[in-house]
Amino acid sequence: MKHSNGFSRRDLFRMSLAATGALAATGSFLFGGSSRAGSAGVARRFVQINLTGGWDSAYATDPIVGSKRESPVYDPSHLLEALMPKAVDVKPTLVMGPGMIPAENAFARMPTAFVNGMFMEVSSHDFATQYMSSGHLSLSNTRDYPAIPALLGADSAIFPPHVVVGLPIPLGVTRDTAPPLYTQGIDALDRIIGRPGSAEIAPGELLDHFTEQQVEDANALIEALDKNVYDRLPRSHRNALANWRSSSSRIEEIYQLGLAGTLVPTPDDEARYGAPGGVNDLGPARMLASLYRLMVSNLCPYITTNFSSFDTHSNQLAVHLPLMQQFAAALDVFVTDLLETEDPAAPGYSLAETTTLFITSEFVRTPMFSTTGGTEHWQSASAILMGRGVQDGAVIGATNDNAEAIGWDPEGGGPGSEPLLPAHLIATILANVGTEAHADTVSTTRIAGLFEEA
Repeated sequence: MKHSNGFSRRDLFRMSLAATGALAATGSFLFGGSSRAGSAGVARRFVQINLTGGWDSAYATDPIVGSKRESPVYDPSHLLEALMPKAVDVKPTLVMGPGMIPAENAFARMPTAFVNGMFMEVSSHDFATQYMSSGHLSLSNTRDYPAIPALLGADSAIFPPHVVVGLPIPLGVTRDTAPPLYTQGIDALDRIIGRPGSAEIAPGELLDHFTEQQVEDANALIEALDKNVYDRLPRSHRNALANWRSSSSRIEEIYQLGLAGTLVPTPDDEARYGAPGGVNDLGPARMLASLYRLMVSNLCPYITTNFSSFDTHSNQLAVHLPLMQQFAAALDVFVTDLLETEDPAAPGYSLAETTTLFITSEFVRTPMFSTTGGTEHWQSASAILMGRGVQDGAVIGATNDNAEAIGWDPEGGGPGSEPLLPAHLIATILANVGTEAHADTVSTTRIAGLFEEA
C-alpha cells in the first residue's frame, strides 16, 4: 500500500531494517514489558502524547449533551450550533466534542476508549502533569514521577530506553536507572543521533589546525579530569551516575544506526499532516508527523511527546478550539500511517497493531468563560486510549451537569461514591502494558472494561 509520499509499506520496512541492522545484530534492541493483550511475543510499543496546558474536555471526550445543555454553569459560547458534538459513525458510544470531530476516521479505524471525570486533587500544572503521567501525587519531583514509557524502558534493557520529545518532564528514579534520550524538538533529536561534528567538520579538517598528538593529548586530559571529578564524588553520587556512564559508553550504537536526517518530516509529510512546515513550526501537525518518522526509525518503542499551548485563559474559541481541531486532523493522518506501515520490529504487523497510544492533558478547563473569554483550571481530567489492547468503544467515568467528576463503583464500574483517580488509570495501563508489580506501586485498583481481557 503506497503512501502519498511515494513510499510503500514494503519500502519503509526495507529502509527500517537497513537502518536498524547494526543495532539488531548486537541483540540490544529487545522490546521489554510483558504483553497480556494482542499476539504473544509480538513487539509492543507505548506512546504517551501530552497536550499540556489543560485541554477543554467539552471539546474532546466529555461533550455537552443531554441535560448538560440546560445547565447554568456552561457559558452560552459553549452551546453554539457550530459546537454540537457528534458520535463516531460506527461506534455510537464514542461521542466527540467539536474539537475531536476531525479525528472521527481515526477513532473509527483504531480501537479507542474515552476516560472522563477523573477527580484531580490538584490543578496546578506541575503537580497535575505529575499525577496524570505517573499516578503519584508528591511534593518531590525526584522519585515519584516515572512516566509509563520510562518505566517500560527501564525494564526493557534496550538502548535508548525511552525517548522524550518536547517539554522536559521529571522522570524520577528512572532518570537514574535508565537515562532517557531527551530533546526539545525533533530537529534537535535528529542532530543528536548523528555523529558529533559530522555535518560541520569534514574528515581531517580538525587536523589542519591541530596535530594528531595535540588532539590525543587533549582527549587524555579531558578523560583524566572526568575521572578526577568522578573519584571525588560521594559514593551515593557515583552510584547514581553509574547507569549514565554505562549509557554514554553505548552511544556509538545510536550513531551506527545511521538515522541522521531521517527523523525530520519531509515536505510531503508536512503537507499530508497539514503542518505549515519548517523548523520553527512547533504545532501539533508537525509534532505528529515527527512522531511517525520517529516510530518508523525504530529508534525506541517507548516515546513521550508533548505539545503545549492549551492553557487558554483568554480568547478560548479563537485559540483553543482551532488548536484542538488541528491536532485531531493530524491524528487522523497519523493513525492512517500507523495502519498502513509495517512495524519494523514485528514483520507482518502494522504499527497500529503493536502500539498503544495514551493521549491526555494534565486537567481540563472550567465550563464557564472568564471576562477575557478564556477558561481556568478545573479539578477534573480526561484521556484517550487507542490501539493495541484497548477495549474498543469503551467510555469510562462521567461528569454531572455541572461538569464535576462523578464518583464510581470500582466493583461494578458504574456511578458510586468512590472518586475515579488518575492513579487508577495509570495502574490499569501499567497492569496491561507493563507489569503488575509496577501497577501495584501506584494503586491496587483496576478499571474494568478499559482493556480487552487477556
